[in-house]
Amino acid sequence: MTLARDPDALAWWVAMAAFAGWSCYDSASGKDATACPGGQVLCAGECRDLEDDRQNCGACGRACSVPRGDAACVGRTCVVAACDDGFGDCDGLAGTGCETDLRASPSDCGSCGAICEFPHAEARCAEGGCAVAACDVGYADCDGGGENGCEADVSADVASCGDCGNACGAPTGTVGCSEGRCVILACPEGTGDCNDDPADGCEADLLWDGRNCGGCGRFCWWEDCGPACNWGECYIAEGDLNWIDCNCDPRDGLETFCPSPYDCDFCGNRCSTVDGGGSHGVVGCVRCWCHMTGCDPGFADCDGYWSDGCEVETSRDGFNCGGCGVVCPDGTACVGGSCT
Repeated sequence: MTLARDPDALAWWVAMAAFAGWSCYDSASGKDATACPGGQVLCAGECRDLEDDRQNCGACGRACSVPRGDAACVGRTCVVAACDDGFGDCDGLAGTGCETDLRASPSDCGSCGAICEFPHAEARCAEGGCAVAACDVGYADCDGGGENGCEADVSADVASCGDCGNACGAPTGTVGCSEGRCVILACPEGTGDCNDDPADGCEADLLWDGRNCGGCGRFCWWEDCGPACNWGECYIAEGDLNWIDCNCDPRDGLETFCPSPYDCDFCGNRCSTVDGGGSHGVVGCVRCWCHMTGCDPGFADCDGYWSDGCEVETSRDGFNCGGCGVVCPDGTACVGGSCT
């Protein structure tokens, strides 16, 4: 038996030799094994304390070492004494050494057991400090960090709607944020947001807008005026037959007096005959209709159309001799308004 390789046997033999007064020599070194102080044994010619000797921990030649750190011998057992910068012994096992990268582990960030977690966010560990890696859908980190994580609900926050700092605003109406989009929630009475654009607020006048009369998309049409709305109702002009609406403004109703030769029957309709004059008579506007109000002597308006004036010369027309519809008998002629 080589006693240097069996420290327990060596210690026993040394004790026995000392008790018996014998001398015991290490064959490798030739040194007296009994010369070591109490509690130490001779290892490779040197007296070693197997309790705390890192090179001979619990047995001669059993050296302690750990990955990414320094080892120590405590009570004949190898343990982790210290870790390299940025690493930690988080599982407590000397065999794995300083197994944890404290600079990047989200469950041991900066120190063992320091878990990275934030509200509404995925966390990460960067250089030993917790940070937001990504935000949950509908949330954002608008204040730049801290323990509140992705604190902004960008799907509903009017101060950060859809993105940080995108504040909702409108010149009129109450604004809100819905699914990350600015919207008008309510409008003042008589108005509406009919183009779905909060930038111009409640842009539609529901009282007077003929395209949005009383509500968005409710279209009203008034004759030649186009869209017309009167206090939220489709505009129907009522009043004296001698008045018409020429400015297409429901607010003043029928504002134009139509027995006018310049606005007769409808706006801008000037009563005049085809030749621009009177065509042997006088044309005028009667109860908003153009009529021949008088004919020159020897003429008459027999077809009832004012546009061709007093078209019949009754002084010589055999079918209208002296008056409309007066037909001269066969063999006679109309002379001076009489059948002869």
